[in-house]
Amino acid sequence: MNMQKTFWATVALASFLFIAPRVSGASFVGKVIEVNEGDVITVSNMNRPVKVRLLGIDAPEMTQAFGDVAKQHLSDLVLDKLVMVQYAGYTKNYALQARVLIDGRDICAQMVRDGAAWFDPKSQVLSPDDGVIYLQSQLAAQNERRGIWQVQNPVSPWDFVKANKAQIAAPVVAAGSAPKRSASPGLTTEGLRWGNIATSRPASVNTANREEDYAAPASGQWRTLRPVGEKFSVLVPADGKSMAFPIPNGDRMINLNIYIGQQNLSVYQVMWFAGPSMGESDTNAIQGTIQGYLRGITSSYESRNGAGSFQCETPEPTSISMKGFTGLEFDFQGCTLTGVTRVFTKVVGDERRMYVFGVFYKQRDASVGKFLKSFEFLSAESATARNKN
Repeated sequence: MNMQKTFWATVALASFLFIAPRVSGASFVGKVIEVNEGDVITVSNMNRPVKVRLLGIDAPEMTQAFGDVAKQHLSDLVLDKLVMVQYAGYTKNYALQARVLIDGRDICAQMVRDGAAWFDPKSQVLSPDDGVIYLQSQLAAQNERRGIWQVQNPVSPWDFVKANKAQIAAPVVAAGSAPKRSASPGLTTEGLRWGNIATSRPASVNTANREEDYAAPASGQWRTLRPVGEKFSVLVPADGKSMAFPIPNGDRMINLNIYIGQQNLSVYQVMWFAGPSMGESDTNAIQGTIQGYLRGITSSYESRNGAGSFQCETPEPTSISMKGFTGLEFDFQGCTLTGVTRVFTKVVGDERRMYVFGVFYKQRDASVGKFLKSFEFLSAESATARNKN
């Protein structure tokens, strides 16, 4: 990946990650409508599909030995059932990282206990108690030679992926060494009472928002972004992408709306959402959003640049409040990626409205100032009139 595409993808990914601290540690209940892999499911919540990656575990890849069996086992456990999703953040692929429970039973630990997945010791979001339970579950599965442990030296998913990336042939399980059915069913469905109900991918699940889709060619043209139903406008690169993603916030789902576009080596982004107020002050809400955004930038940058580290301290903000909105500007001149981000927020009734727009660049040009100065809040009358045009 060249430097320009890396720069683009880093900022794009952080756009999705910045909100994670606002949803950390919460939960929701939904019905599992699809099992995507041995450690990924899709849950319907308030008629919206939410992709969930099971926290703290790693199942065999779908192209790896036992990948299809692990997926089937997870399907036997959860498909078409109501689950409690306790989420702790987001993955790089924009899925929620979460523990999944049925009637208080931890499905993540169950997959490890059944020999259908590995405990992931690199997980940074498990509690120490959870880590002990998952490790004990794996040791028990190994001792009983359940599932993946029925063969000698099974290849972990992270080693399998690493070998593929290095274009090295990963070890393959020989046909004669495949696990056999026994009194300990392991990855088979013997003795289980779970129904094997097939389901297709819901039409509403958007699989097009892949990382490479963000690298739209820059035409040099600009247009005014005035989302229907919103009371703001801003000039943006004309060839950008508009995206809306359902995310959990407290006990309900909200839409995170994003517009991201590129001009030369500059990445422009506008994000907005409305969700329940948690009683925090406007300033604290903005500071929390910026801290989460920086964590997203750091995680994305460092994962894409090997040993490279992202250096940044939150700059002292400048007040830019207007039209009843508390506003702060953050000038990231001392960071590895240079940029300016402005955040506006206020509470209307019991709902917090948040608007984040900014630009990261290799070299600041006149377009940066044009973008920043163009953002404005519209009156109800102006918004209605402009949306009709």
